[in-house]
Amino acid sequence: MIAKLAKARRELLTPSGGGGGGGGGVGFDVARTGIASVGFVGFPSVGKACTIILPLFWYLIRPVSQRS
Repeated sequence: MIAKLAKARRELLTPSGGGGGGGGGVGFDVARTGIASVGFVGFPSVGKACTIILPLFWYLIRPVSQRS
């Protein structure tokens, strides 16, 4: 299993001579723009909503002077 993961990673990081492609660099760097989209996928009742709501809740109950 570990060998398969290492092989897959090596294939992703090694530039291939085949068609297509988005450049010749190594890695997965992308420009930071400050906008992001996140999707939560999972079975019902596993806490997806709590993952979203709890940090917001803790942010909102803090006094305004302590919010960053």
